[in-house]
Formats: sequence, C-alpha cells, structure tokens
Amino acid sequence: MSSFLKEKSPTKKLLTIMVVLLMTVLLSGCSKEKFYSNDFFAMDTWMSVQIPKCSTEEDTVEHLKNIEARIREIENSFSVTLQASDLYKLNNSSEETIEIVNNDFINALMEALCYEQLTNHTFSPRLYKISREWGFTTGSYNIPEEDILKKYLEEINASNISVDGNLVVRTPGIMIDFGAIAKGYAADEVVEYLKANNIPKAIINLGGNVYMLGSKDEEVGWIVGVNDPFADRLLGTIELSDACVVTSGNYERYFERDGKRYHHIIDSTTGSPSDSGLASVTIISADASYADALSTALFVMGVDKAIEFWRNNENFEFVLVTENKEVYYSELLKNGVFSFDQGIIEDGYVLKPVSKTTK
Repeated sequence: MSSFLKEKSPTKKLLTIMVVLLMTVLLSGCSKEKFYSNDFFAMDTWMSVQIPKCSTEEDTVEHLKNIEARIREIENSFSVTLQASDLYKLNNSSEETIEIVNNDFINALMEALCYEQLTNHTFSPRLYKISREWGFTTGSYNIPEEDILKKYLEEINASNISVDGNLVVRTPGIMIDFGAIAKGYAADEVVEYLKANNIPKAIINLGGNVYMLGSKDEEVGWIVGVNDPFADRLLGTIELSDACVVTSGNYERYFERDGKRYHHIIDSTTGSPSDSGLASVTIISADASYADALSTALFVMGVDKAIEFWRNNENFEFVLVTENKEVYYSELLKNGVFSFDQGIIEDGYVLKPVSKTTK
C-alpha cells in the first residue's frame, strides 16, 4: 500500500475538512489539538493554511505569515499578468535566450517540461495562447476560429524550450503558463517550510489543492472528501497522511454556448476543451506538483490511456469519473481507504476498481 494511504477501521471517527472548489475536508471528530488558521486570497483563489500551536502563539502566527509570504513570492514570479513577474518577462520577450534568476521559476519550468515529456504532452505549459483565445485566462469567453487554433498548434508543435542554469532558451513567440502546476508547486514549498521548522502536521488548502501533512494522530489519518462532479455532494472520502489530493473536472471553469459546455482543460492535439469522456480526475500523491500536473494529463488521456499510464508509473493513485457515471479507482484505494457515499450507488454510479496488472 502506498505510504500515504491508510486502511480505515470502522470504529475510527472521521475528520473531514471543508475546502472550496474541488473537494471537501471538514474538521469534525474534534481533535483536541488547537489549530491556528490563516485564510488569504492568492493565485486567483482563496487559500487556507492551518497548523497546530508551536512553542508560543506569536511563533505560530509568525509561521503562518511566513507561509503566506512564501506563496505570494511564488505568485509574483509565476503571474502571467503582473508585469514585474518572471513569467511576464519571458512571455513578452522577443529574445530567444532569457536570463531568469528566480530559482522557483527555473525549478517549476523544469518540472513542467519533465511532466510534459512524461505524459506525452497531455500536460503542457505551452498552451497559454490557446487558453487565452478561448477566454479562460480573462473570463471573456470566445469560441476561436479553427484557423487560429491551427496556427497556434503549429507554433507549439514546432517550438523548443530548454533550461541551462538560469538561462531559458525558447522559440520566440511561445508563451507559457504555470496554471496547471503553480498551486501544486506552492504546496510542496509550504510542506518543505513546515518540515524545516519542525511543524509535524498541517492542513494546506490552496484553492482546492489539499495537502494533509502528518496525521490526525498516530492511529488515524486525515479524511479528505472528493466531490461528485454531477451533484452538490461527496463522491466519497479518502483517508491519508502526508499526501496531496487534487481534482480536475469539467465543472470547475466553463462557459456554455447553444447548450454546449466548453471547459478549461485543453487538449494539446486539438486546441479545444478535452473530449475524453471524463467528468473529473482525482490524483493522490505525496508530491503536490506531480498530482497537479497528472490531474490535467489523465483527464486529457481518457480512461484507457490514464489507466495504462498509472500501470507504467509510480507514486500516485487515482479516481476517474466518466460522463456516464462510471467510477474507476486504483486498487490501493480499496479496503476502506476510499469510502464511497451510499447515495452515488443508489443513483446508478458503477464502481470499477482497477488492478496494476491486466486481467
């Protein structure tokens, strides 16, 4: 069993934490330990970080302030609109080689390029112009002309991006976006800060990307709820520790025209919203940026390719919900680790556990 998953005992009390957007986690069951919280708006979403009391209340508050400052530091480098950001500098440069001294930017770009190659471009940081054309970066939604999408796809397919120390070499005109990895990267950095300061547990909610550091106690992990993409309820709950849960779904950001929904998850082969047959993808991993990237990549892949990818790669588990209400989930989420809400079974959802080996 993956180290971040825990088998649940029927006698254990649930601790769930309500989070915005993608999943629900709620602090009930009432841990006697007091948690301090900092709620703030960053990366275009609401965020919340909760930690137990440190040596003093002043130290605890200082740590929460430092964490917020760290996230804002990352945001100020990754923003596509802030003119002082490293990403804005790169995207608006006519030069082929650009020096970026910010290590967060370099590290995130190298991770993004690695995930792009690993997923055969189902995750890609190069889709900014296409997302902008659809209006997902501005909220001014639009259905692009086919010749415009074709032009951008040809530009992307012919482009090169590489990193040499603090030098980024890329085909001029290519614009990148860290939107599908930024919150995951930030969550990993928060976890690193907490561990460096000997803070053993935390609830980190970065706009629905939820990282649960440590465990509720020695016996019980945290319980994270996963949303039903078709109704205002939980699909089920997962017990875990030291792991992130990230969901991508067609219900998060979208617009409708003539009765058709256009969501924000772009297929890099078509330049249009992915039509993979999936409604949502949830990834569980100890690596938040990995989970963030894979939630997008597996959504674009569709069920069969997503399962094949999981069988050939390590360090993550998944829950896939199709538009036909089939729920595929990796076998390590069995044995009570993933508890489904009874209502989804009564409503005709079909549960399909998936083995690492084909049968």
